[in-house]
Amino acid sequence: MLGLEAAGIIEKVGSNIDGFGKREEVFLTPNITPTEYGFLREYVVAPIQAVIKKPKNISFKKSAAIWMAYGTAYAALILNGSLKKSSDKLFLFQQQVQV
Repeated sequence: MLGLEAAGIIEKVGSNIDGFGKREEVFLTPNITPTEYGFLREYVVAPIQAVIKKPKNISFKKSAAIWMAYGTAYAALILNGSLKKSSDKLFLFQQQVQV
């Protein structure tokens, strides 16, 4: 879904915020409603709990995509697949290509 993923460089930090600074590279955790933070905009105002420092060795594209991939895998394995810590299940995935 468009608008659920974002990464960028901090331009301004609120006066009560510690641990983040101007020009720092970050990515944002998505919210269920894509319009809440307005990720499809050039500039975004996001709550501090949604901001994560981007590792230097990960691109902006990859860091923005982490949460959608995590959410999809979590739903498939934990929620739908009933995977548990002591599980003995093996999951095999086959890619389906439509031509």
